[in-house]
Amino acid sequence: MKDFQKYNLQYAEPKSTMFQMLDKNGDILHVNDRWLEEMGYERYEVIGNFFGKFITKDTNTVVKKNFPHLKDYGFINNVQLKLQRKDGVIIETVLNGISVYDKEGHFINTRCEMRNLNYFMESSKYIKGLLEKERFLKESLFLKSQITQAILYCGSLNEFLNSLIKIFKEPFEVMGVYLSFLDNFGKKTILFDYKSESEFSETIKKSLNSKNYISKAIDKTFIIDSNSKSQILEGANTHLKINESLVIMPIISNKKISVDKIDFFIHLKELIPFEEEWLIFLKDIKTILSLGIDTFETNESLKSTMKKLYQLSTKDPLTNVYNRYEFEKSVKENIIIFERYNTCFSLIMYDIDNFKIINDTFGHCTGDKILKELCQLITINLRNFDKLFRLGGDEFIILLPETDQNEAFKLAEKLKNQISSFNFSRGNLACSLEIIEVQKAGNLTCSFGVTEVQKGDIVDKILKRSDNAMYLSKKNNKNTVSIG
Repeated sequence: MKDFQKYNLQYAEPKSTMFQMLDKNGDILHVNDRWLEEMGYERYEVIGNFFGKFITKDTNTVVKKNFPHLKDYGFINNVQLKLQRKDGVIIETVLNGISVYDKEGHFINTRCEMRNLNYFMESSKYIKGLLEKERFLKESLFLKSQITQAILYCGSLNEFLNSLIKIFKEPFEVMGVYLSFLDNFGKKTILFDYKSESEFSETIKKSLNSKNYISKAIDKTFIIDSNSKSQILEGANTHLKINESLVIMPIISNKKISVDKIDFFIHLKELIPFEEEWLIFLKDIKTILSLGIDTFETNESLKSTMKKLYQLSTKDPLTNVYNRYEFEKSVKENIIIFERYNTCFSLIMYDIDNFKIINDTFGHCTGDKILKELCQLITINLRNFDKLFRLGGDEFIILLPETDQNEAFKLAEKLKNQISSFNFSRGNLACSLEIIEVQKAGNLTCSFGVTEVQKGDIVDKILKRSDNAMYLSKKNNKNTVSIG
């Protein structure tokens, strides 16, 4: 086995770049297939020839300077050479080389790898593509993380959508974001519209609102750039610049409570051509957006249901004032405050005089209308933190926090006078004619009982005291206020 073969077995020979081996005189011992392909020679035309035969004259100086260094010191890096092909075409290359020595340290041969400058140009494009991809992935991760945080920390769908506006303002590449939804009647509603003042964005919005798009784009993702055109969104084709991409992704709400379908379009620049694999990351954003919308729609539906349940459990369905359950809860809370801070409160109990006669004579329709209008009259005379409760039938009670007995008495007198002089027929009552007949027999009146919280009171005790005071008013010809 020749020495150069023996000692070169430990090295792998490159296949994708030009490769040659020279002896101590600079004669060619071996070249690979890529070298022959690039230079246009057959192997027999090359082996044994001096390497200088294949370079341009102006490169001889470079070879004379660097070859001794390669032979004596074992390496050279990034030496620019001009090779001359068999057909006379000049190829600019960059050479890197090492020397191979035997066990005694004697020079055997060189191993040189040469890269065509076109290689570096392609490498530059490849590296640029990697950097572009990295930038896109970073932006995608940023958007995903920010949207996820918005889902975690926002309290409502509107707050979530407003957060999205701020999120999409950050990336330099995001030229426009437009969220709208199509309701059950086919009407478009804009949720938000960011950076969309340009003629291009206006064209896209018109396309999104077109019947052609709405009928075909049920759950389809559109990618439009210099390499792909859209048949549905024809306006985008002419307005999209060569270094811009447009991605349109309809977001379908699974819950379909208030948002049925949202068109999310993201207008990107400096990202061309749009890589198909990038769509995976944008679809992740779409999935998170859809999750966020579904989450907040579910929460808002739950809140609405809870609100209805709360009203059903705490409000009287006829008059919409608080019920007996809420009364006991509220009085217990105020007793605790009274015992801890000595902050007094008072109660006013009242019912309608001769209300049974009204129901028996004119029917429960009239009676119900009177109860509702009476509650409206009472409520407008109360403070925001006062509470009106219906205990049952025509019997009501008012809780007055931070109010003593004398102040409560004055309010009860005021209410008594207003009720006795109030024209109940002026409301929009279906049974107003019957009420007029009631008033002819005498205006509606109420009897009142007032009491203030005392040491050692419990709910039943304070309720019984106000009840006794009200019945004292009943005995005293009604339409009266009594203190218990």
